[in-house]
Order: sequence, then structure tokens, then C-alpha cells
Amino acid sequence: MKKIKKIIVIVGPTATGKTDLAVRLAEKLNTYIISGDSMQIYRYFKIGTAQPDLSAIDVPYYLVNQIEPTERFSVYDFKQAANEIIDHNSTIPIIAGGTGLYINSFLRNYSLGELEEKQYQDFLMSNENLNLTDLINWLQEIDPTATPYVDLANKRRVLRAIAIKKLTGRSIVDQKESEVEFDPYIIGLNTARNVLYERIEKRVDQMMEQGIVYEAEDVYIHQEDYPLLTKAIAYKEFFPYFAKNCELSASVALLKQKSRNYAKRQLTWFRNKMQVNWYDLSEPDFITQIEHDVMQWLAFLD
Repeated sequence: MKKIKKIIVIVGPTATGKTDLAVRLAEKLNTYIISGDSMQIYRYFKIGTAQPDLSAIDVPYYLVNQIEPTERFSVYDFKQAANEIIDHNSTIPIIAGGTGLYINSFLRNYSLGELEEKQYQDFLMSNENLNLTDLINWLQEIDPTATPYVDLANKRRVLRAIAIKKLTGRSIVDQKESEVEFDPYIIGLNTARNVLYERIEKRVDQMMEQGIVYEAEDVYIHQEDYPLLTKAIAYKEFFPYFAKNCELSASVALLKQKSRNYAKRQLTWFRNKMQVNWYDLSEPDFITQIEHDVMQWLAFLD
């Protein structure tokens, strides 16, 4: 029987300090971090994807700033890459990020039936020109149970849910679980809604100071070349500004709104799909409590 590996996972909505906590724990445990964020993998786009500054981090941090923005990076790619990293390291891994589908699919070793990557990508490409309204109607027709768990404002994610249902006969929320390889301790960071929203708005303000507009303009100019970044929150909200359809302040306000909405969807996913140990980052001793709980959990290592 295959031995179950222990793994530390840090999740939570945007702007809750997942990266900082991951670095602190990795330094304490002398281990490494794998980014569980679908957009941090891309080179050249550090601000909008909230990439950690690897030059200022003393522990290995994987799946950050690694592939070209023209490339696609799927759930399958994440699972393959994360498994390879873990196989080549002997210490306990830490996965930190906010892309719930990637992390949950990896932890539970979900299999999408007979779905092959090429078949999946071909389906996406053959239907990517459909408009969002038609895709939503299609999803509601073939898989209404999935709609509460899919970001209906994100065309790529709606199409992905359709592809999985059409090609496997299974809903994206009812995937087949293969042999589980990991025993995770899942840390969830959250706080009161008004505090979370203040943190999100502060992050957007910091992104503006750092030059997010220049990254967003690059994505706007290369929309056909950067298929996934084009859909990412932090870039598409500026497209109306570049098209001269609104003032810059309106795009900033829209980004704050979309980021708040995204945080709510993230929380819904983590609460419904994963067994999370939640910590309130507004509590003065929450980091100490996390460290204590993690060390106590690790004491049960074989």
C-alpha cells in the first residue's frame, strides 16, 4: 500500500497574506513552497498576478515566473508539475495559493474520467469564439448543479466546466477521486468582511503605485497571444480604459469591485470543497497559533 504523504496547504481569499505565511513556515521547517495560483506561473507579469519577490525569499519557491504568457497552464499541468517537484524533494511541501480548483484537484487526485489533455484543449479551442451568454446558457442546460461553483463572469471557466461535462459525462463539482496520496493540513486565512475588503482595496492601490497599468496595457495589446492572462482579474478591468470608453478611475473602481467578488467566490469554494482549518488574521496571535497547530500535527509523522 502506498504511503500517504503529509503536506501543508495555505488557502484563503485574495489579499490575506498567504505568501508571507508560507515563507515563514517554510523557513521554520526548512522546506519549500509551491505556488497554488494559476496566474503566478507566467513571466513578466508580476504585479497583476501578485507574484512573490523570489529575490527576497531564502527558500525554494516553485511555479512562479516560469512560462511564457503565450502558453496555457491547466489543472492537469499543475498536477503534473507539483507531483514532479514533490518527487524530487524529501521535505514536507507547502502549497500556497487561491486557485481552489487546482489545489483541490491535486490533493484529492481527481481524475476526469477518460478526458485526455489534447481532447480537452481541442474542445476549448473549437468553442472559444462563443460569447459568454451562450456559454452560460449551455452550462445551465447540461450541468445546472455546477453553476453556483463556476465564475459565470469568467468565460474561460464556464467553457472549462462545459468541456468537462461534455467530454466525461461528469460535473466539474462531482469529479472522480482516484487513490489519494496526501494527508493535508489545510490552513485557511480569513477575517471580517469589512477588514478583508479594506485589504483588497489597499492591494489594488499598491498595484497602481507599482505600475499595474503598464502590465494591463501589454495584455490588452496582445489579447490574442495571451489567452489566459487576458481573462485574469487585474488586467481585463483596464480594457475599457485603453479602448477610451472610461476614465482610469472607473477601471480602478471596477478592479476593486471584481476583486471583492472574487474573494467571495474563493471563500465559497474553500468552505464547500475543502476541509479547512480557519484562522482570523485580525487576531494578534494567529500566526503563533498556526505554528503551534502545524507543529502539533507534524508530531504525528511516522
